[in-house]
Amino acid sequence: MPEVEYASSLTSNEVNTFEAGGKILKEEGCYADTAFFTMFTYPLLEGDKATVLSQRPNIALSRKMAAHFFGSPHAAIGQPIKLNNSLSLK
Repeated sequence: MPEVEYASSLTSNEVNTFEAGGKILKEEGCYADTAFFTMFTYPLLEGDKATVLSQRPNIALSRKMAAHFFGSPHAAIGQPIKLNNSLSLK
């Protein structure tokens, strides 16, 4: 369909367990693909919305999660975080 400029997949909210620096947090989150931030106007505190989800295994954290694990959104950039005790994300 030539009228469609962008398409994105998005899962429903799921409760996941995140771990970094010896800290653990259970939070709801969604899985989205690279077009998500192009289509929707969620402001990013840090990072580039054109590339934030383009490299695997990247994750976009909420301000609350960034502060909990790393002290600030700026400090969270490029830091590893483990999802459900198995997948390592940045």
